[in-house]
Amino acid sequence: MDAVDALNEIAFWLERELAPSFKVQAFRRAAATIDGLDREELAARVADGRLKRTKGIGDRTFQVIAQAVEGEVPAYLADLRERNAAPLDSGRTELLAQLRGDLH
Repeated sequence: MDAVDALNEIAFWLERELAPSFKVQAFRRAAATIDGLDREELAARVADGRLKRTKGIGDRTFQVIAQAVEGEVPAYLADLRERNAAPLDSGRTELLAQLRGDLH
């Protein structure tokens, strides 16, 4: 999985569940930090530890990036996907049944 995509998706899921904005921004900032790196350079920085010392990369974001570089879906992302699998609103069918309108 692409690490930038994983970080951005985590930020999306955190926003969806109304997490504090500093958490969301941490993942977005980490995604922006690594966005310019190619896959090989990112893997090298993960392997030698340079990425962990990079400004904008914390412990959690480093774990997500390391798992994504290994080709895995990061565990944190998988957990967020599972927690947010249900729709936000369960009354959709009732609402759709009430909608009527004309197209002009």
